[in-house]
Amino acid sequence: MKLLITGATGFVGKQLVYAALACGYDVVAMFRGNALSSLACHENLELMKCDLSVDEIPPLSTFKIDCVVHLAADLHPAKNQSIEQLLIGTEKLITAMQLAGITKLVGVSSLSVLDYQALKPMTSIDENLSVATQFDKMSRYSAFKSSQEAVFRAFSEQGANCIILRPGLIYNQNMINTAYAGIIKSRYQILIDHLGEVPLVELGSVIDAILASVTLDSCNQQVIHLVDDHLPNQTQYQALLRQVGLIKPGGIRVSWWIMQVLIVHILYPMAKLLRFDGCLPEIFLPHAFALRLKPFKFSNLKAKQLLHWKANRLL
Repeated sequence: MKLLITGATGFVGKQLVYAALACGYDVVAMFRGNALSSLACHENLELMKCDLSVDEIPPLSTFKIDCVVHLAADLHPAKNQSIEQLLIGTEKLITAMQLAGITKLVGVSSLSVLDYQALKPMTSIDENLSVATQFDKMSRYSAFKSSQEAVFRAFSEQGANCIILRPGLIYNQNMINTAYAGIIKSRYQILIDHLGEVPLVELGSVIDAILASVTLDSCNQQVIHLVDDHLPNQTQYQALLRQVGLIKPGGIRVSWWIMQVLIVHILYPMAKLLRFDGCLPEIFLPHAFALRLKPFKFSNLKAKQLLHWKANRLL
């Protein structure tokens, strides 16, 4: 079986290429920066330098690809980039797949697409919940991923076999993000207190889920959430971040609902009224605040049932 992996030099993509080759797959690795020099001589690997946003994609029919794993994405899109601009690469890739007759796609999305603002605190987050579409209240990345999923769904409605994976906050032994801890700015930190879970997922588990999805025989479309077993609560997560030096001792601790009143119900509406909302930090946008700092529970049951997936918790 031959895979095309976009974003092949990224945090997930690079490890996926290694793992796919180790499992015996033939791989076409698409990248826009520096090549994977350590794998350049691997007999089952072909390299394709292509920036999806600006370059023409070579005819995929010449590569005899069975499945595309779409990872390529700008993690920090600029505020002046429209959603249409951000979607150009995905739309070009789908068109190239259609021209080549490739009907299997594993699209890696994000848990950030869900409409957390509309949900009650401590809701159990699973695949049945609605996707957010109020882009002015979302981070650019979340808005892009929500729109990208719509492109995936349209592709599946044309008869394609499309698996949409929504990982939580991906980490490994060397890297973890502070996004769910609070408002962290150099010397200043406001740490948020709540009783919910932090949706972490270990990098190796994500790789396993992608490879399991490649062989999943599914009709049209499946959406699957990926999070660790026994997720840490907010206090445990912050303690871990402090242990590895990503947040400092002390800081101001505030209940999430107090910050929601201050940010979502007072500051944001005032900024909106004064037409200043476009200048606010992303965490001050209602959806972004709810995504990161509102308490929820998270389920990985569908991944276990459909992919026979085992989560590997490192933390």
